[in-house]
Amino acid sequence: MKKSNSLILLRVSYWIGAVLDLFVACSMVFPSLFSEIYGLKNIDGPSSLRAVMGMCASFMIGWSALLIWADRKPVERKGILVITVFPVIVGMAGSILHGVASGFIPFERAVISLIIQGMLIVLFLYSYFSSINTGYSAERIS
Repeated sequence: MKKSNSLILLRVSYWIGAVLDLFVACSMVFPSLFSEIYGLKNIDGPSSLRAVMGMCASFMIGWSALLIWADRKPVERKGILVITVFPVIVGMAGSILHGVASGFIPFERAVISLIIQGMLIVLFLYSYFSSINTGYSAERIS
């Protein structure tokens, strides 16, 4: 892959990840949005659930910031994409599958999230491996 294409692909990956993380964080801060996405009855329930979702939202916002930070030195920080895949995206997919298996999340609502997560895994890993051996050095693009 051409140098410029691999750089663009890295940057697109960082920004798609950051935007999607912020969207997920919003769904955690506003349980009615989470309920709508996954076809649940309003889960604006016990304060313990709200507290846990708030903590998770904080991590999602932090991960968005991390991806934007990685974009500042895209080749040098490309490893962030691998860390985003394992354990972040894979862990979220596992949580969704657990929600489906336990009957909490309807399968037909989980499919869209799982497809998006699968596409992100492919994009992030392709971006990472495409940027290896491009000839870019961290000093030249910083």
